[in-house]
Amino acid sequence: MADKKSKEIKKNSKEVILRSAKVLFAMQGFELTTVREIAGKAGINVAMVYYYFNTKEELHQNIIDNAFKSFSQSLKEGVGQGKGSEDKIYDVIKVYITFLHHHKDIHRIILRETISQSKHIDMIVKKYISRNFDLVHSIIKEGVQKGTFREHDSTLSTFSLIGMILYYFTYEPIFIRLISPEKRKKPITEFLPDHIFNLFIEGVKG
Repeated sequence: MADKKSKEIKKNSKEVILRSAKVLFAMQGFELTTVREIAGKAGINVAMVYYYFNTKEELHQNIIDNAFKSFSQSLKEGVGQGKGSEDKIYDVIKVYITFLHHHKDIHRIILRETISQSKHIDMIVKKYISRNFDLVHSIIKEGVQKGTFREHDSTLSTFSLIGMILYYFTYEPIFIRLISPEKRKKPITEFLPDHIFNLFIEGVKG
């Protein structure tokens, strides 16, 4: 019983550290965030952070690993097999928007890494982003090959699709001030997927 309770406390402590670090990395970036700040936000001592993570770098990596594993799993489960290209595109849009809506700190962390061209960006692109990009690209290419979509530069249209989705989360403070009061009352997951899907499909079908 004591061992089980001890394991639970350790698991909870690690999760609190990860949550606290995620918030601070999103707000301040990797370089400006200190382990002492993470410990303070988590309500534990610095030694406890180092008990679970050897370095701040390892902690940062752990957060990114967990996020992209979760996202990749969501894509794998959310994009229906055996569906046509249009339906798969809709699934992709839905998964991206739902994930970003519930993990805004992760989007901000990656955005900070990108803008600052940090030392982590090569690893993030090669290890994670390229896989997701390739999946979306393969769906669009499949649509072109089957005649569902017109001939076009499928690499650029993949960037365009993902870019449309990310735009709303990158500029969310501006976006929510510009949309109608009616839309503002609804979760973004209710109206944005259909909007982006219709715009994109109209473009690639020509």
